[in-house]
Amino acid sequence: MMNETGTGILEMVLCLGIFMLLLAAAVPRYVPLDRLQLRYEALCLLNDLRYVQSWSHGMDYSSYENYDKKLSGPILKVQRGEHKISQQGRALNWRRVEKGIQMHTNRSRFLFSPRGHATAGTVRLIKGGYEQRIVVDTVGRVRLEERQL
Repeated sequence: MMNETGTGILEMVLCLGIFMLLLAAAVPRYVPLDRLQLRYEALCLLNDLRYVQSWSHGMDYSSYENYDKKLSGPILKVQRGEHKISQQGRALNWRRVEKGIQMHTNRSRFLFSPRGHATAGTVRLIKGGYEQRIVVDTVGRVRLEERQL
């Protein structure tokens, strides 16, 4: 009779440990809201850059009809917490980033040639100790980098 009292506690601890493992696997990973908002804004900007890139890639400047329109490809303008796609002075898409997100860039206009080359630059989005950096290379590669400050 004396030996049975210790096994009850041991069984309870073992069951509690198994329950905690199952609970840890079932609960989604915790991600701070600042990081999610920042990631969303960076992906919106990245999609706009890739949209401008794909549209410019399809432009045909070799034909006689399009010769005068050499600068008619779309341009992405980044300034003071907003970015917009424009073509021939007409805004096609416009987006303001959420409040609290700082936007820094070393280039205010991004455009691509029909061969895929780009004006190189970097856009940094910062909020709550997190940074998303969008880098555009001169060869036309657009990538997203993430880091914690």
